[in-house]
Amino acid sequence: MALSARSIRIIAASALSLVLIVGAYVTSGPIDFLRSRVADAQSTESLLKAYAAKDSDGDALPDWQEALYGTDPNNAHSFDKTLTDNEAVNKGLVTPKTSAVVPVDPALDTPDTAADVPGKDPAPGSITDEFGRQFFQEYVAASNGGQLSEEDKDALIAKLLAQYSQKASTVLISTYTPVSVRTSSDVTITEYAESIEQVVRQNDVPPDASDPVTLMQGFLEDSDPAAYKKLVGLSKAYSGITKDLLSVTVPPQLASEHLALIQSFDTLARSTKAVTKYEDDPLAVLGSLSLLQPTVHTLMLSLLTTGRGVIAESGEPSDGMPGALILKVVRAAGEQP
Repeated sequence: MALSARSIRIIAASALSLVLIVGAYVTSGPIDFLRSRVADAQSTESLLKAYAAKDSDGDALPDWQEALYGTDPNNAHSFDKTLTDNEAVNKGLVTPKTSAVVPVDPALDTPDTAADVPGKDPAPGSITDEFGRQFFQEYVAASNGGQLSEEDKDALIAKLLAQYSQKASTVLISTYTPVSVRTSSDVTITEYAESIEQVVRQNDVPPDASDPVTLMQGFLEDSDPAAYKKLVGLSKAYSGITKDLLSVTVPPQLASEHLALIQSFDTLARSTKAVTKYEDDPLAVLGSLSLLQPTVHTLMLSLLTTGRGVIAESGEPSDGMPGALILKVVRAAGEQP
């Protein structure tokens, strides 16, 4: 016997809520953000929890979940004049936009009139869209067309959560490889450090537009248009740094560190851009926030190695000299070269 569409809708609502809320507790790591212009020392946990709970129209259906159902996050009654959108979802009256691939028994299906509900659908092929399809398909397969027990359903959700958390991060991680790095034994570490500093200066952003967490908080929690513009600009700055780093010639002994720099800035660019597109792919934000701390930590380790190389090769640089900016950033982050 096929599952009714109504049953699948109600199960989906609880499952997708669990994904983001649990994710808010498991993705925040112990590593502090770089205490510098790259990112402030601020945990992503509170931001992720706030994003999971954000409800612009007060209908008890979080904004990210409204995107899954195509309802309007700014109108509590976008589906029905009497029922709130959350009530309509809980009653199984609204079809998730990703549920079209699920086989259901038409005789058990609740009439659906949500096709023209105003709102924004998840982008086709997005992480949100793919997760929804995966959940529905695996639920139907695991249930053999019947009903799953609570224990089996919880086990399926836990398995999908682990898979999704990994995928949400993986698709945003930089794909650059060692072949992207140009090396030459004619370049000194100090000359290399000067090139890195020049790249950063050429792609600089104002101080109030340099902290991704603060900007994400303003955009995701407060829908601040100024924060959105700055976040877009920061993403472009990260992309610009990535592009310019690809043209830097590197001493062979720092090839791995330079690749880490390229990958880190590219990942930051991808992650911040994903947040600016959260209406098209709300669940991708989980991957973005889970990547920020480890990415900045990797970036810092690369700069730390370079700074130590400058000191070993040329001694402690004075202000304005090659390597001074890198060492200043490293020390501001609490590291000792």
